[in-house]
Amino acid sequence: MALYAVKPAFRRILEGLIPFLRPVHPDVLTWGALGCSVAAALLFQLVGMHRWLFWIIPLLLFLRIVLNALD
Repeated sequence: MALYAVKPAFRRILEGLIPFLRPVHPDVLTWGALGCSVAAALLFQLVGMHRWLFWIIPLLLFLRIVLNALD
């Protein structure tokens, strides 16, 4: 329930990006979000001995959430 309380503030922050993204087709944002998900999944499988690469996964997933919200 608390996560949904953050959603309006999150969307207000993202509204500042809308003028810059007006020429971008929404499908580009959708494909970008899908690419972030696939990249995070691949990175999760391939990090092996380089555990520090796990820090990139939350960043990719956050970017996916942002792209989905802008779509």
